[in-house]
Amino acid sequence: MRFLLLAAALSLAAAEPPRPSVKLTSRDGAFRVRARFLVDAVPSLAWSVLTDYDDLPRFVPSLLESRVVRRSPDGAIVEQRGRARLLFFSHRFSLRLAVTEKPPGRIDFRDLGGGLFERYEGAWTVSASSRPCAVSYEVFARFKPSLIPRALARRMLLRSIQSQLSHVQAEIVRRQMLSSKGARGGSHDQGHP
Repeated sequence: MRFLLLAAALSLAAAEPPRPSVKLTSRDGAFRVRARFLVDAVPSLAWSVLTDYDDLPRFVPSLLESRVVRRSPDGAIVEQRGRARLLFFSHRFSLRLAVTEKPPGRIDFRDLGGGLFERYEGAWTVSASSRPCAVSYEVFARFKPSLIPRALARRMLLRSIQSQLSHVQAEIVRRQMLSSKGARGGSHDQGHP
């Protein structure tokens, strides 16, 4: 019986992808984040999750709203509202992002202003190779002078990005499992309504 429990536990542990690695550096009040995770999925599926802007709040809990307000051949303008939390402190944020898509592997974004940041820009990169797929995230952020102490802003940003990446990774895994199950069972459901 112990062997069966151990085997089940090891099987579950093996099915869990490694957590995203996140490195945050700061200098003169600005933050740079570099992150990466591997996921057992095809790159096109990772791309579809990252560019599913309107559906992001379903699987990224810190986002209250995300919607495409304008579409162009190479990208979009995406408005997002959310809430970053750390212990008992929370702060609402809003972004109006100019997104440039460079299929099949790079998505650049920058905040057009008016929100919490003086500067907020970065990129998602999806490896062009096959499984496992590597997804990288990089962002440069400089908060507007505010009531948020720098140390608290640093922790909130780090925690928010770690959470966001974990949820994006989990959604890619979920959709890959549905896709694989559909391929075996004849269903083509990708998890969308």
